[in-house]
Amino acid sequence: MSYEGKAPEVKRQPLRVEDQQTGGEELLSPEEQVVLALGTETTPVNEKLRTDRRQLFEAMKLVFSDDDTTVEQGLELLMRTEITIKNTTYRVTDVIGRGAFGFVVEVEPIKTPGVKAALKLSQPFDRKAQYLQPGSDPEDLVDYPERARAEHTRGYIREVAALKKIDALHHPSAYPSYYDAQFIPNPDQPDRHKPGEPDERIGALLMERIDGDNLHDLLTDGLRDAPDVLLDLAEQFAKAIALTHQAGFVHRDIKPANAMVDSSGLRMLDLGLVAMLEPKSGKTATYQTAVESVDVGTTDYMLETEADPLSPQRDVYQLGRTFQQLFVGKDYNQALAINAAVVRAGDPLMQEFGQLFYKMIKTDPQDRPTIQQVVVELDRLQSELKQRTIRTQIAAS
Repeated sequence: MSYEGKAPEVKRQPLRVEDQQTGGEELLSPEEQVVLALGTETTPVNEKLRTDRRQLFEAMKLVFSDDDTTVEQGLELLMRTEITIKNTTYRVTDVIGRGAFGFVVEVEPIKTPGVKAALKLSQPFDRKAQYLQPGSDPEDLVDYPERARAEHTRGYIREVAALKKIDALHHPSAYPSYYDAQFIPNPDQPDRHKPGEPDERIGALLMERIDGDNLHDLLTDGLRDAPDVLLDLAEQFAKAIALTHQAGFVHRDIKPANAMVDSSGLRMLDLGLVAMLEPKSGKTATYQTAVESVDVGTTDYMLETEADPLSPQRDVYQLGRTFQQLFVGKDYNQALAINAAVVRAGDPLMQEFGQLFYKMIKTDPQDRPTIQQVVVELDRLQSELKQRTIRTQIAAS
């Protein structure tokens, strides 16, 4: 993907010897280790770059405070901060949004103003924390904050890996296009770290700026009376998730709020919770950590982990819940209250759509259709709708 203002490709620093000796590198897949090696750009670090990075670290720590006044101070500082990714320096032009572990801003290269991109910045974390082996007890995340940081670090790495892999599949419309990524080091820590010393970084992911409307905000009373729009959005949703699985990942956080609608159609967002899959078996990769078996995502769109183990079928369940909400509207409690009588009272094609999402939200993952079967069924419904429209037009002529 070409991008005006993007830095030329530079050499990646390999994993350092002291990192490799921590005894935890087997927790990462080969693809994750490649992304991890992004490291720091080879451009000499001057005093201005150090000052900019010092200001970035200060701003990001303020932004993730629990105090609203402190957050506002962090935002003001962030808006005045210049951020260098590899060899290109960007200015922040707008704030897009904040998640649990990351903050997204709109940026433009200083040398080519007007060329907009989105930059997702992670909370500052210790890069070596990724090698900590989380315990099997989910409470470890509370008792041992460094283990939570370890999981957060892996999450950033997997998000970069997923977006790169999906972008390489030449489907730029399903997700924002990938531009670049880098670990930005704390300028007040040494370039070479001895074992046990902190190695604080901020993960920076540069990607396409999506200019559209959040799907959740567009939903009011649902789309069941507009089957053409509903089926089109549902099929785009399903194809995006099928693409995610093809790239080797489970999304784990599917919901209307994680999708935008722009001039090209539906665009999926936020790969911050993706989990990787074994390429051949399609099962959860053996290098996934124990922490990934606990509940993550948005509670309204998921079952308890014990009833829905991590697999592509979990995405099918979340997508079914999303379809339910597309049918009814943004009131999720109303969506949950849908019963078969409500579905049967609608358009015949909407009845079949209702039957589909009921199958997708069955408790047993084996009773749900696969994502490929969902795509095929939606394509069939779309074809039937087009044929019905043609018949209606001929009859009216």
